[in-house]
Amino acid sequence: MHGENASFELTTVLAVAAVIALGSIANQAAQAQTYTVLHTFTGFPSDGQNPSGGVILDVANNLYGTIVEGGPHCGSPGCGTVFKLTQQSNGVWTETVLHSFNGDDGRHPRNESLLMDKSGNLFGTTAAGGRGLRCYKGDGMSCGTVFELSPTTGIETVLHYFGEKSGKQGARPFGGLIQDAEGNFYGTTALGGDYEGGVAFELDSTGKEIVLHSFGKGNDGRKPFAGVIDFHGDLYGTTFAGGTFQDWGTVFRIRGQKETVLHSFRPRGYLNGGLIADAEGNLYGATAEGGGHGAGTVFKMDSSGRVTILYGFTGTDGYAPFGTLIRDEYGNLYGTTSSGGVADYGTVFKLSPGASGKWIEKVLHTFSGTDGIFPSGTLIRDAAGNLYGTTVWGGYTGSPCNVYPGGCGVVFKITP
Repeated sequence: MHGENASFELTTVLAVAAVIALGSIANQAAQAQTYTVLHTFTGFPSDGQNPSGGVILDVANNLYGTIVEGGPHCGSPGCGTVFKLTQQSNGVWTETVLHSFNGDDGRHPRNESLLMDKSGNLFGTTAAGGRGLRCYKGDGMSCGTVFELSPTTGIETVLHYFGEKSGKQGARPFGGLIQDAEGNFYGTTALGGDYEGGVAFELDSTGKEIVLHSFGKGNDGRKPFAGVIDFHGDLYGTTFAGGTFQDWGTVFRIRGQKETVLHSFRPRGYLNGGLIADAEGNLYGATAEGGGHGAGTVFKMDSSGRVTILYGFTGTDGYAPFGTLIRDEYGNLYGTTSSGGVADYGTVFKLSPGASGKWIEKVLHTFSGTDGIFPSGTLIRDAAGNLYGTTVWGGYTGSPCNVYPGGCGVVFKITP
C-alpha cells in the first residue's frame, strides 16, 4: 500500500507478509485443475485493489466480497468497497460496486469473508474508519466499524464504532463475524483492549458491545487476526502472537467471559486464519511457519487439546498458509498458501485423509502472476464442488495497478 495510508500497513493483511520468508522456490508441476479468473480488479478510482478477504455465495450463486482500497472517497487509493459478481447468460461475470466506504462509515474492509443472513443482508467489519478515537499517531484513522449492507437497496448502516469511547473496547477488526439465533454478533479485534493485544467481543442487535476478553495479559495470546467459531455455545479462535513459547500464537476457547488457552505453539506458529470444527469437536487450522521445512503446517486439535500436525508444507507445494481452512462432507480440507509453488506466488491445496493417519496433499493450482498473486482469503465451495477465492495482487498490471506487486488482485474459480 502507498500514499496517505502507508502507515496502515502495520495493521492490514499485508502487514503479516513481513513474517513470510519469500525465498527462491524450486519449480514443481502442479496437478492442474480448471482454473478461471472471474474478475480482474483495475484499481482506484474504478473498482479498487487488494481483495484480501474471501467471497461468499448467495442462493442464486452471486458472489460478494470486499476490497481493502478503492472507490471514489478518501482520495487515492480509496477507502474500500463491497462488490457483487453476477454471471451473465454468456458466462461472463460482471461486477457491481454495492457500497463505497467514505471514512466516516468505515475504511479498509479486511474480512475473512462477509456474513449473509437469511434475508440476504450483508455484515462485515472495516479495520479503520468510523467516528471513534484516532487509534495510532500519524495515520489519522479511527479504530474501525461493524456494518450492515442491503444488496438490494444499497443502504449501509454502521452497527458499531470501535474506539468511540475508548480503545479498551477494541481496535482494528480484521476477522469476520458470526451471528447467533438471537441476532447477536461475535468477533475479534487485532488491537485495543485493556492490554493492547486485541479483544473478543459480542454485539447485541442494538450495537451495544460487550468485551468478552482482552488479550495481551500474561500468556493468553495477542493479535487475533481471524474471527471466532461457535461450537456448542463456546467460542474458539486463534491469535497470531502471544502464548507461552516465544510469541508464536495460540488456540483459545471463551466460555462466557472466561478465556482458556488450549494450545501455545512452539516454535514457529503465526496463525493468520481461524479454526473450523468437525462433528466430534476436533478443530483444524494452519500455521504460517513451522513444520519440517519451516513453510507452515495444517494441524488438528482433538477435544482433549492434543495437537497433531496433519501436513507440513515444503515450499514447492506452498509456503505460509494464510486463510481459514474449509472442509467438505468427506473430511477433505482445502486452503491457500500465500507464497511458494512454481512462481512463489502461492497455491490452492487439498488435503485428504489417507491410510494409517497419513494425509495426502494435492496442489489444485499454483499461481503465476497474471492469474493472481498472494491468495489470502478463505475459500468457499459450492454444491458442485467448485472453489472460489481471491488474490491480493496479480492480474491487471496497467496504471494504477503497476504500483502493486504484479497487479490489483483477482477473483477466481477452480473446477475439480
